[in-house]
Amino acid sequence: MCRTQTAKHSDALNPECATMFFRRPVQSYCDVGCADGFITVAIGNYLHLSPTQIFGCDVRDLPPEGNKFQFKYYDGQKLPYMNNSFDVMTIYMVMHHIPHIQSFIKELYRVLKNGGYLVIREHDCNPEDMRMFLDIQHGLYALVLSPIVETPDFCTTFQTYYKSRTQWREMLCDAGFTEITSDSISEENRRDFNRLTHGRIGTSRPNGEIANLLNTYYGQGFGKKQKEELWR
Repeated sequence: MCRTQTAKHSDALNPECATMFFRRPVQSYCDVGCADGFITVAIGNYLHLSPTQIFGCDVRDLPPEGNKFQFKYYDGQKLPYMNNSFDVMTIYMVMHHIPHIQSFIKELYRVLKNGGYLVIREHDCNPEDMRMFLDIQHGLYALVLSPIVETPDFCTTFQTYYKSRTQWREMLCDAGFTEITSDSISEENRRDFNRLTHGRIGTSRPNGEIANLLNTYYGQGFGKKQKEELWR
């Protein structure tokens, strides 16, 4: 399982990764829980997609300025897309906020194309005592580190549903996904695979600021079966 250490500026990325790591051309990409779309657009550009091929949805109905990607509001339960819509999907630090996670994972599976890729980034809440630290970390981001306090009632409304890496893997595989590890990626593409799962594609702000100061997550890729063939 891939893990990150300390956030840093991303180096130049291999422009051929979109066709070398993914087994077919990527024509559509969706970021679930896209927020302001900063990472969404960075990954979409990295995959050489136009704004009409880059999609993002969030529970906050705050469409970003400009037309750099296609934004949709959703209710946090049912994704606002047709079946088999996307070649690649990412969901970064979102699943631990979703109460009915099994049904939501089925939604991810539904809108991902057969043979598509889902890339997650999540907390590995193991041991159980780590929950307290993660809650404190969330509070720091929401009330201290963020330039704008988006949730002033954080202490009374905040909810999380943390799980261990093993639990996340089991739920995703039970829904029909197959795990992709860095060991299953060729040596020359492994670096790009790790960067994509870690969400570190151009994630430093234009002024050099790094948005995420405390990394306590891991990244992992999953594939959706295509004609009974697993993408490994």
